[in-house]
Amino acid sequence: MSCDSAPVGFVGCGRLGLAIAYVLVRAGIPVCLGSRDGGAKATACAQKLGSLARGGSYSTVVQSCHVLFVCLANPGQSDPVCAFLDAHREALSGKGKIIIDPTNPYSYAQLPPPQPHQSALTYHAAYLGDPSTHWATAYKSIMWTSIEQYRSACVMHGTGTHARWYHVA
Repeated sequence: MSCDSAPVGFVGCGRLGLAIAYVLVRAGIPVCLGSRDGGAKATACAQKLGSLARGGSYSTVVQSCHVLFVCLANPGQSDPVCAFLDAHREALSGKGKIIIDPTNPYSYAQLPPPQPHQSALTYHAAYLGDPSTHWATAYKSIMWTSIEQYRSACVMHGTGTHARWYHVA
């Protein structure tokens, strides 16, 4: 399997991204993991997840996958999602991708997102500024611990009228 056959990609291979990827692979959904080191960590993590997972660079994930979980966090540093969007703006824009943004760098720094935004999601969507991109969010502080502990989650597969939600235990 190449990353081209993976409908779901992960930008970042930390606890949250790997926990969600694990659940999707268990449900039979191929995933592509991306890491900032050009894909070395992502490839190693994908091998642990099994035959439905592949690894590559952030660029590989952006080019190959329609649904992207952007699981980046650098406590106390600048917003890593904005840095990712800057680096991949051209490849993301105009493609109708779905970006799931479970990050909230503003809670780490104890600062609110830039005004007039009340969440990282609305700020990141405005920052990319692409009307073809669809955005969703989840809360990391609750989500990764429950997925990691129970290896269970609700996941969506498909888009539009073909979308289906599954509970994976």
